[in-house]
Amino acid sequence: MVFGFYGTGQVYVQRYLSLGRCKNAQSALLWSIIPVALCLILTTLIGIVLYAVFYLCDPILNTQTGLKKHDQLVPYFIISRFHSIPGLTGLCIAGIFSGALSTLSSTQNALAMSAVMDFIQPFFSGKLTEKCLLLIGKTLAILYGAIFIGLSLAMSKVDSMLASAMVSHALFEGPIVAIFLIGVLSRKATDKVIVTSLIIGVIITGWTGFNMLFSGYRSSPLPLEASGCLNSNASVIIASSLNTSCTAVKSCLIENVEKPHE
Repeated sequence: MVFGFYGTGQVYVQRYLSLGRCKNAQSALLWSIIPVALCLILTTLIGIVLYAVFYLCDPILNTQTGLKKHDQLVPYFIISRFHSIPGLTGLCIAGIFSGALSTLSSTQNALAMSAVMDFIQPFFSGKLTEKCLLLIGKTLAILYGAIFIGLSLAMSKVDSMLASAMVSHALFEGPIVAIFLIGVLSRKATDKVIVTSLIIGVIITGWTGFNMLFSGYRSSPLPLEASGCLNSNASVIIASSLNTSCTAVKSCLIENVEKPHE
């Protein structure tokens, strides 16, 4: 997956080519290992922290929270734990959205320019001006944005957005990596063979991945329970026993949300 992402992914290949020199591209790729590794470590730590906080009171099992998917745990954790610090919840949510939008914008531009340079420009054989090609690229970027919005609405029906993203990524990256390796290791493959292999690879990968998503298959999660959750029926008793300076039962329950250890 890493090789397909950084080795043959159109988003990153365009960035490599924009550097002008091979050494600059190699240097940028090597330096990117540090922030990428840090990001993966922090993501793993977030998962560990969430499990440590919620393992006795899973918000999904606790019907009082209204959560239905584990994808909602991070926003729920941010809101329930950081609501007392003004502006922090908004800053965290804005960071999540900005990271997602920056990735989507790069992907839109990469797809649009790939379509223009690899399909539209060769097909018209230089009949289109640079201004016209740029306009077509911008139009395609808007079209891809609309497609992304539609896909996001469709993917909201699945249980895990992470699994959906992984399947969507593997849908094309796997066959593209295979084609790249064929080009490196062999010179006997023809255009028709490559295109046919790409189509077959996408079909098989898509059938396998999306069948797993919509078949109802669930991997076994770590042990979770709801025995440590606060009981709304006993809110008066809980509020009177909590060692806080709350002035209302509702605010006590919010400020002391899910503290099974105390």
